[in-house]
This record gives sequence, C-alpha cells and structure tokens, in this order.
Amino acid sequence: MKQRVLIAIAIALKPALIVADEPTSALDVTVQKRIMTLIDELRQEYGTAVLFVTHDLALAAEHADRLAVFRGGKLLEQGTVAEVIQQPSHPYTARLLSDVAANMVLPDPRPESDRDTSPVIRIQGVSKQFSLSRQQRLQALNTISLTVRRGTTHALVGESGSGKTTLARILLGFEQADAGEVVICDSPVQGASAEGWRQLRRKIQFVYQNPFSSLDPRQSLFSVIEEPLLNFHTLTREQRQQQVIAVARQVALDPELLSRRPHQLSGDSGSGRDCAGTGPAT
Repeated sequence: MKQRVLIAIAIALKPALIVADEPTSALDVTVQKRIMTLIDELRQEYGTAVLFVTHDLALAAEHADRLAVFRGGKLLEQGTVAEVIQQPSHPYTARLLSDVAANMVLPDPRPESDRDTSPVIRIQGVSKQFSLSRQQRLQALNTISLTVRRGTTHALVGESGSGKTTLARILLGFEQADAGEVVICDSPVQGASAEGWRQLRRKIQFVYQNPFSSLDPRQSLFSVIEEPLLNFHTLTREQRQQQVIAVARQVALDPELLSRRPHQLSGDSGSGRDCAGTGPAT
C-alpha cells in the first residue's frame, strides 16, 4: 500500500514524464502486476512518458514499448520490444533472454496512438564518471543517446552497476553529466537555474524503489500527496482536498486511510501514495 502512495504522489501533477526506479522490486507478483497495470493506465490516460528502470527483462518486455539494454555504463542496444526480444543484436542481451526465456511473454504490439508523440526526453552523447580514489575512476555512463516520446514506456534494463540508475539521476537533476546534452520537454537541463529546475519538476515525477524510506513519517498520507499541489498550484484548500481524494481513489487507496501516517500502512499501501501525488494537477 505504501508503493501505491508513492505512485499517487507522482501522478498528482499529471506529469509529462514519470521516472520509475525498480518500482516493484520489493513487491510480490500479484501486487507487482497491479502497480504496473496502474502505471500503464496512467500513461494511456494522460499521455505520460514513462522511463522504467529495472533489472527484470521479462517485466520490462511485458509493459514497455521500447527496451534499452545497459551494461558497464554502455547502451548495448535499443529498439522495440519485439526487435530486442526476437532478434537481439548483442550477445549480452541474448544471455539475459536465455535466463528468463521460460517466463517471457511477448505482448501484442500496442496500437498506434493518435496523441502527440513528440519527444519528452532527448539524450545525446551523455557520459559520467565517478572518482573511486585519486588514481581510479569509474565510467558510469559512456556516450549514451536515446529518445523517449510522449505516451510511451521506455525500459532501461541491466544488472546492478550498469549505469541505468545514474542516467535516471541525471534526468532528475540529482547528478550532472560530464559531457553530452539532455533536453526534457524542450528545455536543456545543463546550466538550468533553480527556477528552471522548479518548472521542470512540475513536469517530471519520480517513483522510488523503497517506499519505506521515501515517505515522511511525520506527515499524514493526505499531507504527503497534497504537497506537490501546494508547491506548484494556487488551489483552494477544498480543491486540493478533492484532488487528493480523487488521486487516492485512482490508485485504489481508500480515502479513509489518508489520515494515517506511513508506518501504519503495509509496504504495498505506501507505493500507491507516491503514484497519487503525480496525478490530479490541472
């Protein structure tokens, strides 16, 4: 339930982009399916682009439009789900596929949308290094280029340390690229001012991997979901209340739970609250 709260937060502003970092890795299979179905529905309803960071190739294939396979900071290959699954061009991808072949279900191609499918993210030649010591540096990303379009889900797939989370952190402004260009909603992020990032964060929301550590234990669930509305909208208290309740219902979170604090919910209940935060803004 905590994971549903995280999703609620993410959708409260009806963002152009949701970055979901392993959003279901701590959940059982039934709850995992419910959360991913919810993210799919949000993408379809609002035309939101989703960047899904995961190590689970089978899950990515089931819910993404395109796959990007990472290893050692390099983007080994990218393409539609059918292209990557049926004709992998890199031996590493073929090995990943062989490990999950028994559980792999290739979904039917998604119908073409009549929505705007212009790019939400354009990444060109992005590189990033981290210092491990005076003599040693880690190449976390090496000249990464990809594009994510509106209303699509793009899965970044790879093992731990492959660079996929570093790329997500650069998109969210938590890290800066050493080289290359990142453009989000037609706004370059390099050199963006504090106000520039504030405006970008109205359009980008993040669903964390761990709902237990990402929810403020001092606040009620209502306050946590309401926060993005307070930060970015001039709504009356009554309008905010209506928005929060609407988003809670959208992620199957009982409005009667909104007076509780995060520690009073199960792990699944918390995730719903993050998703509620991204949805109701107008």
